[in-house]
Amino acid sequence: MKTVLNTSFEPTGSVHRTNPIASFFAILLFASAAFGQVKSPIVGVSEKDVIGGSDTFFGIPLQRDAIYSGTIDSVTPDTSINCTTITPDGNPSWTADEFAFSAFVRITSGRAAGRIELISENQGFNLTVKTVFAPRVGDSFEIIPGWTLDSLFPPATQTTFHLSIGKLPADRGSELLFYPENGEGIETSPISLAFLTSGGWTGLGDLYPRFGGVVLSPRSVFAIRHPDEAADTKLPLFGNVDDSPRLIPIQILKGRANENFTTPNRATSTTLRRLGLKLGSRDRLLVFDDAEPDVFRFDGRSWLDETGASANNIVIEVGAALAIRKAAGTADKLTFWKQLP
Repeated sequence: MKTVLNTSFEPTGSVHRTNPIASFFAILLFASAAFGQVKSPIVGVSEKDVIGGSDTFFGIPLQRDAIYSGTIDSVTPDTSINCTTITPDGNPSWTADEFAFSAFVRITSGRAAGRIELISENQGFNLTVKTVFAPRVGDSFEIIPGWTLDSLFPPATQTTFHLSIGKLPADRGSELLFYPENGEGIETSPISLAFLTSGGWTGLGDLYPRFGGVVLSPRSVFAIRHPDEAADTKLPLFGNVDDSPRLIPIQILKGRANENFTTPNRATSTTLRRLGLKLGSRDRLLVFDDAEPDVFRFDGRSWLDETGASANNIVIEVGAALAIRKAAGTADKLTFWKQLP
């Protein structure tokens, strides 16, 4: 199953600027002692207003329950085919490929703590991801199922999206727009869209008609577009609080600026100053509530808005949609932003 949608499409509805999105966050604490192979989670619930006739941007700040946790016995990077194989302590006796393209490995300790990578295959005693990186022997890790549209917004019970009566633009209700994690330019457009019909999730792209089962990156950013005159709805987000750092990949491209979409790895609202993000003088941070983002820059010490006024205390809500716009580089390069919980 592919995880990135690449398509052209025709979104419907006009875009209006809305008032700031109201949100709240509640955390329910459960026992944190580990038992067996999985520890008890800290569970969170987040809610945003989704305004009619507007785009409401959001990310997924909370993860699903871990289905396995353990420590690493060996790591085998293979640069020839750009992959890394991880073998855990013990004998997990997994079913072959039970996690392939449906779950992520998340490193929770050591110098690679915060890396989250999609599992491309697994055997009974190891797993492989399609990138080269180097967690250490003894580091802890978890296996986390990816969110899908069906698990985030179950068609039979969800109340966020207005139903579509057909696939043509005039027949669509609410649309869910997908934004790329690491874009190829600036002023990035959505790369795909999905909408909900009586038959479930569908959309435009090479995964049609299986949009409900598409595995979403934990760094995904979306926008919900309600039609003009549509009623406002609520966007509930729920899951487990990520209590370790997260490393967010930021792509720099040779000769051209580009945008990297992501969302804060935090269970509560924060401020620009406390994000832990530092950018170059030619870079910009775009913060989306609706279709027109607020733009900020970092001068080496403080965050400033477009007028030059201090923006250190600007509030970043739970599930906020961010785009890190990197200036053109002298070579293609991948860096990481370390977000603390």
